[in-house]
Amino acid sequence: MIDEIPVEVRQYLTAGDALAQASVEGKYPGVQATLRTPEVRQAILKYLNSKEAWDAPPTFAVNALAFLVGDANAKELPLVRNLIAHPQPWVRVRAAQYRMAVYYPAGDRAAMVDLFEKMLVDEDDVVRLQAARWIRDFQAAAEMKPYLKRWTGIAAARGWTSTETFTIVATLLP
Repeated sequence: MIDEIPVEVRQYLTAGDALAQASVEGKYPGVQATLRTPEVRQAILKYLNSKEAWDAPPTFAVNALAFLVGDANAKELPLVRNLIAHPQPWVRVRAAQYRMAVYYPAGDRAAMVDLFEKMLVDEDDVVRLQAARWIRDFQAAAEMKPYLKRWTGIAAARGWTSTETFTIVATLLP
């Protein structure tokens, strides 16, 4: 499925930084236009929804999700939702960011809180930390108070008390 995505788009989305992306743009002057076509977006989504995205190195998936967030929409959500369980934590974070790009503008607090709860029990702290920051930034602690109190017990049992995530959650509880 990766072969259905134009080579210039693949190179652009796997470029490590802005300088590398500029190099790809120099080699393929139309890459930005190609990247923004509906056909390429659908090819990227199709790839992300495939087993291939789970088996390949995560760089393309992480960067592709970051790119897709700008135009995230509920119609595409089913194609991205499964990535919240991807084995690579940064893919899970980017999949959560995509979901938030749909939930927040729509004002879907219930979906946001559900996502935060799932993220807080993730095995990797980078995912938990993003959830804690969102809970703080979106002022969701009051509605999540019973869950957060239970979570502190879970965190203690799992040895997470020395993490920034635990510190943020603890400051959210009176």
